[in-house]
Amino acid sequence: MRRATFVTVIVAACVGVSVQAAAQSGNPLVWSDARTACGNAATFDGGLDCAIRIVSETPREIHPTVESIAPGTSTALGARYLLLADRGTAQRYFRATGLISFDKSWAARLSWQHVGETRDFEAYGLVRKLQSQNFFGLGRSASVSDRTVYGFRETIAGVSADQRAPWWLTIGGLAEWRDPVVQTGASSAPSIGQRFTDVEAPGLTKQPMFARLMGRVRVQYPDPENAPATVTALEMRAEHMQALESDVMSTFHRISIEASHTQRWTRRSSTASDVIPAHFNPIDLQLLGRTSHAWAPAGNVVPFYYQDTLGGTDAEGRDTLRGYDDFRFRGPTVLLLQGDLTILVRSPIGVVVFVDAGAVASDFSGLRWDGRKTDYGVGLTASLGNQVKLRAYWAFGGEVHGMLPRLRQSF
Repeated sequence: MRRATFVTVIVAACVGVSVQAAAQSGNPLVWSDARTACGNAATFDGGLDCAIRIVSETPREIHPTVESIAPGTSTALGARYLLLADRGTAQRYFRATGLISFDKSWAARLSWQHVGETRDFEAYGLVRKLQSQNFFGLGRSASVSDRTVYGFRETIAGVSADQRAPWWLTIGGLAEWRDPVVQTGASSAPSIGQRFTDVEAPGLTKQPMFARLMGRVRVQYPDPENAPATVTALEMRAEHMQALESDVMSTFHRISIEASHTQRWTRRSSTASDVIPAHFNPIDLQLLGRTSHAWAPAGNVVPFYYQDTLGGTDAEGRDTLRGYDDFRFRGPTVLLLQGDLTILVRSPIGVVVFVDAGAVASDFSGLRWDGRKTDYGVGLTASLGNQVKLRAYWAFGGEVHGMLPRLRQSF
């Protein structure tokens, strides 16, 4: 299945079938300008990258896409509809996306987004059905032999806003209504209810609807819009999840902190145009640290399906411990440290050398360095436009070996 996934994505990338159109770019290209700028692609230093950017960043009303719905799901095929309206310095988007994977997981999302010079706003709705999600138990001692699976269906409706003022500070937040449902997993592995109880997997027997409130603050220096060689960022989040059914005690809180430092060595092609800059980023060094802690008021629990995880990618599609299965370790408190060295060999292909270390616990006092899990390895990345769409890792020092292809997660 992993090999089939890798081949499917490579073929899709080669024919330009993929990708989030102009909605992912602050300044989407105009087709006529892009075509003119790439007229001399035969001698253009970044000819392949130029062609890819035309495919991925030219506004189109509808186009096919190949992505991932969530960790643990297979390759998903679908379509995305985009309606773009320019309003001076601000842009407005309406997007509709539908995806279905080979393992019969599916997702649909509608959104309306306003992107301004200093203020962003989005209203959105999402429905998704995931056939098979891993659960090994809670804590760092969870055994790989205890692997079970569960199905997960969730409906989300929400609004999100961010304010940038001054340029180095972003303050924002979101408000959501969530309706999660844990179901029997569709896999040859045992279902979660066959091996774990509600005590061992809090929230297993009944899932309430939730109201989610989250505030975030991000500080970064210098301004990334000026493409500096070094960028340092710190983001802090505070989250409240309120169970909306009085007979299900699943209200909890969470705080998260992420710090990153990126050192970039770049060179610029002499044939670059004002419309499509042909810039190469031969070497990127990124150091990242992330920690989170969730806790519940007296009489409540933190549901297992909303606890943070380490292993593979997490629920937000971020790489964690790449030498372990998705969601391998799960707990209320998580610590992750990562180092990545990426060399752009030839656009859009990059080579990555990485090292990961992390730990989970029931609280901060339980995070011990001698209880950490580590891995290291190498990988390849394939980018379309300004986004990495495919990562393929060869990891060592963990539990999973061999090639691990991962598509960019859509939601």
